[in-house]
Amino acid sequence: MEQAVQNMTEAATIRLKILRPPISQYLERVKIHSKWHLDSFQNNSTALVWFEVVMMEYDLKKRNDPQVKTNYFLYFVVIIVNLTCFSCGTAFAWSSPVTPKLNDPDENPMGYTLSEEEVSWIVALMSLGAAVGPFAGGFLADKIGRKRTLLVYVIPLILSYALLAFSTNLYVYYVARFIKGTCVGLFLTVVPMYVGEVAEIHNRGILGCFTVFFVTIGMMYSFVVGPYLSIKWFSLSCNLGAVIFVVICTVLIPESPCYLVMKHKQEEAKKSLQKLRTSNSDEELLELAATVKESVAAQAGILDIFKTEYLTTVKESVAAQAGILDIFKTEYLTRTLRLSVGLMVIQQLTAISVINYYMQLIFESAGSQIPSEVSVMIVGAIQILGTFLSTLVVDKLGRRPLLLSSTLFTSLSLFILSLYFYLKTIKDVSNISWLPITTMIVYMVFYNVGIGPIAFAVMGEIYPPHVKSIASSLSVGCCYFCSFLAAKLFPILVSGVRWGAAISVLS
Repeated sequence: MEQAVQNMTEAATIRLKILRPPISQYLERVKIHSKWHLDSFQNNSTALVWFEVVMMEYDLKKRNDPQVKTNYFLYFVVIIVNLTCFSCGTAFAWSSPVTPKLNDPDENPMGYTLSEEEVSWIVALMSLGAAVGPFAGGFLADKIGRKRTLLVYVIPLILSYALLAFSTNLYVYYVARFIKGTCVGLFLTVVPMYVGEVAEIHNRGILGCFTVFFVTIGMMYSFVVGPYLSIKWFSLSCNLGAVIFVVICTVLIPESPCYLVMKHKQEEAKKSLQKLRTSNSDEELLELAATVKESVAAQAGILDIFKTEYLTTVKESVAAQAGILDIFKTEYLTRTLRLSVGLMVIQQLTAISVINYYMQLIFESAGSQIPSEVSVMIVGAIQILGTFLSTLVVDKLGRRPLLLSSTLFTSLSLFILSLYFYLKTIKDVSNISWLPITTMIVYMVFYNVGIGPIAFAVMGEIYPPHVKSIASSLSVGCCYFCSFLAAKLFPILVSGVRWGAAISVLS
């Protein structure tokens, strides 16, 4: 027991030495908490929890340290990389303004009104592609790097929008939407991975929320521009973020230092870190290099305690690159995977994909006095506001309270909306026509403050390097497979049991 506590203390010393804090107050707490936890539960692996709790408390203190300087180039890098997520947002919301046009023979490029079945496939195939894309992303991210993977997959994204702009064939639409979904799934796997690796400890929570923030900006773009442009010009304009990303990323954005170390490119990793850290980072880099050998020795002791690969060095991680089956052989990794996949599934159970894909149709069916195009814009603006708020409160209020309140109020909002549709079938609801947009505003605020950004932020943080690619692929793949099922089945529910019952099922 004493040896276990000693090994944890050594590990804390190494980590805190790298971060250069006043460490004495934290080391004593590591001893107390880890000894209590080991004595109480007789489960050595769970002692890691208290180690991380103590370190998390230090991270929060570091955030408020006036000596910590902000590196604006790091924020610039994260913003540029997240332009791919802006493109993901345009892809998610593309169907909302386009679906009414596909039902109009005058605007439909195919020259005829599509059936509900055909429209549902156009909508849902993007989610099916997004369930496949993460696995290509995880593989390529480890083979050619995070940056190159993003650059390579921007090309098919641009081509998919070109196909949607110029095609007059339904099956080309199917193919284009699937390709677009594959790119979306890849971006939403690799971008959180990259951001989690380049971010500093004290700003990782905020930067991790940028992914969903940029997705919501892209969706807002679709909601605002889509209703007023033809399908052709709207689809072409959705490439704006991707084109800007290619131009800037090629020249200015560094590769992930974590990936470079994994490939034994120490000098390149150092140069990358120097770009991503403040001007006084040289001393920290030298100190980090000097403590690597010590950390290996300390972590070897922890490995004996926890029986897990969680705290192996990056070099050891590469030597034992894990496959899918290896994740399930380790208790810690299995629990981590369950946590991330669980958050992703809960995210989709809030019906976010259905709401985004069919939002304009929902407002049209609700019969609100506000035009459906305007209602969609208002809700899109609220999405951006909610995601922005999440970047401010996620590390102050904590993830658990935000997750609980988010799932509660999103479900409650959908339930009230379903009641509105039910009342609409039996009586005049003109006096409460404000209710649909109100429930959607409440829904979007709580979704984007909680489960929306947190699910992706957690995924980018919790996986160790040697399984991050494959584990992130599993998380995002499960997320968008659920999205595909919801998007495909929702029109069937609406046709069979009407809007109110269909939405109540989702709530």
